[in-house]
Amino acid sequence: MKKIVITILYWVFAVSAIAFVLWRAGLPLWEPVLMALLFIPGCMALKFILPKISFRNSREGILNVFYILCAVVLTVMLMLMISQLQLNMDGIFQSEYINPILVNPLFIAAVMLVLAFGDRLVSRFFRKDSGSEPDMITFNSEYRKIALASTEIRYIESRDTEVWIYATEDRTFRNRTGITQWENLLGEDFVRVHRSYLVRRDRIVTIGSEYVILSDNTEIPVSKTFRKNLLPDSSH
Repeated sequence: MKKIVITILYWVFAVSAIAFVLWRAGLPLWEPVLMALLFIPGCMALKFILPKISFRNSREGILNVFYILCAVVLTVMLMLMISQLQLNMDGIFQSEYINPILVNPLFIAAVMLVLAFGDRLVSRFFRKDSGSEPDMITFNSEYRKIALASTEIRYIESRDTEVWIYATEDRTFRNRTGITQWENLLGEDFVRVHRSYLVRRDRIVTIGSEYVILSDNTEIPVSKTFRKNLLPDSSH
């Protein structure tokens, strides 16, 4: 219940903030509130689509983010333009033109990214504050549906077109979800130490220059690119 209330309050605040900016930009009366509400579908789309993008090929991943952002921004821009024109034609509002801020792609993209990121922070806060019960992760492995507590996952290894999930009790599972998607799913309890490895933080007992050692003596390679993730202030 607490999560629902705070999430609703967050979006009320977000819509109010956008409406205030639009009002300051010259939109009259209640029009800013109605226009602000039209940003929400785009924010939700970015929230759920962007984490699913794989960055196994970094250039392709960045391009996919750019394409999706452009598509969502253009969609929201069209919704804003059509809505304002329709409201003006119906005589509800008396604007004689489309306010320039409603057709500014940089403004629209910035608003949606900030709001989607804020909503993600709220979700992470509740995930960390949810108590001692671990998150249950459900996925498919070799035509079987597997349910694991996140605390049971030791590390994940990416192998070409699939990932291997190494769990406690010497259990191993295969899955075709990209390692970047696993990283987003598992959250801050796991750390990316290599383009091909994702490790549970509390299982790391030794950090070397080229590898980390887990509590079961497993050695995992560490790359220069991801070594910064192991620094003390990078865990939050």
